[in-house]
This record gives sequence, structure tokens and C-alpha cells, in this order.
Amino acid sequence: MAGKYSRIDVIRSQVDRLLEGVYTMIPAIVKTYNSTTQTASTQLAISQNIVNDSEFVAASVMDEVPIMFPFGDTFRMGWNLKKGDNVMVLFSMRSLEEWEGSDGSKPVVPFSQRRHSNSDAIALAGLLPSVTRDEKYKDNPHIADKETYIVFNNGSDGLFIGTDKDVTITAAGNVNVNCVTANINASSNIELNSPTTHCTGQLKVDGAISAGGLISSAVDVAAPMAYSVTYGMGIMSQGSILATTKSLKDHTHNYSGTTTSGAPNSEHAYSGVTTIPDP
Repeated sequence: MAGKYSRIDVIRSQVDRLLEGVYTMIPAIVKTYNSTTQTASTQLAISQNIVNDSEFVAASVMDEVPIMFPFGDTFRMGWNLKKGDNVMVLFSMRSLEEWEGSDGSKPVVPFSQRRHSNSDAIALAGLLPSVTRDEKYKDNPHIADKETYIVFNNGSDGLFIGTDKDVTITAAGNVNVNCVTANINASSNIELNSPTTHCTGQLKVDGAISAGGLISSAVDVAAPMAYSVTYGMGIMSQGSILATTKSLKDHTHNYSGTTTSGAPNSEHAYSGVTTIPDP
């Protein structure tokens, strides 16, 4: 009488049992993350072990799993993982213990003979189930979190940076921006805090100018009547100061018939005249 299971069934069953202990790659969920050691406690996102072909073993939790971020000698990228983030866990074909204790500059010989063990896991950050993927800027290379996007080749923009927060740029040296035209659109205010602000070309202002200090010039200064100019201390010019066609340096006053004053010095002086007429 033939047995219930064939020889092939028995072999297949034994192979399946052996494969249950062979770990290769599987998604996992972050439980906790240590940014100092760059390791995480993770729970496997898929139950991989089957008992009696019908019962699933609860997904195991692995502690102190190293998290892999893009890294090189002169470049590093990383972020803070949160509870619930998904990662892809890879299992090394040999023990990682000796390698983890080295500086990574040369090969090491593993003491343990284990292979594909869940004791030798490394997690790759960034894995997402399809229903949770962010579709914004999906067709462009980008770096983003929930509040900030850095997008490359976004339509007409070679580089687009958008954020709901403040932006701070700190440099120990110079900051140089070279372009054809620079546009700054501020809905409230622009403030420059610097001992000296140097403009090499012409400065055109469509609105009013208000200055709390002295304004000086090496050439004639023209003040068109169409705009308001307010100075807290005054205007100093090595040339003349012009109000439309009138020169503060060279103008004269007509008074008392045909008499004309000379050009002004430190103050106007008029013999016997108490009211200074218009220039």
C-alpha cells in the first residue's frame, strides 16, 4: 500500500523547513530609531514562517539594525526615521560582527559560520507601499519632506525650492550669486543688515526714500519733485544738489528790485532784508 506522501513530497517539505531559517530580504516597520548610532528597532512587515501550512508566526522584532543612507568620502545624506516608517531589511550571507567592529578599510574573517541569519540585518531607508507614495513631483528628481521640496528640472525651473518654514543660509565665507536677472518678491519687507552696502550700477527707486543717516555723493544729486525723499541728517555732496533745475550750490536769490545775491556759503546774508525770497 502506497504511503500518503511521496518521496518528492518529503524532500520538498524538508527543503521548505530549511528555507524558513534562510533570511534574504523583506520589508520592515520602524519601531524606534537612534540617530546617534544610526540603528533602529524594526518589526518585519510580512509574516514569513508557516506552521502546519496554515498558521502564521507573528512577525519578529529585530533590535539595533544598522540603517543605510547614501554616503561617501565627501558626501552624506541622512534623515531622522520616525516610528511607522518602512524600510527594506537585507540579511547578509555571512556574519557582520567582525566587519561592524572594524574601520571598513580591509576585509575581515567572520568567526561565526552562520549564513543568511536574522542576526545580520541591514535596513535601507525609503521603502513605501504603493498606496502611501507621494505623487507630488514624482516625475522629477527631488528631495522632500512633509514641508519642504527641492526639485530639479521642474518645468521651466532648473531648480525649485519650496517650503512652509523659514530658510537660513549660513556661510563662513562669501556668498556669490551670478545670473542675468535677479528678482526678489517680498510681500512684507526686505531688510539688509550690513556695515556697508555697495551698488556698482545705477539705483532706481519707484517709491519714496527715507534715510535715518547722512546721504553723500561725489557728483551732482538730482531730487525730482515727483518723488518724496526724507533724510534724517541731511545730504552731503561734493558736487551740487539739484531740485529740478535749481542748484543748491550755485543758485542765487533776487530781492529788493534788481539786486541779486551771490552764491550761498555757510548761510545766506542779505543786507537789510529780513525775508529770504525764493531762489
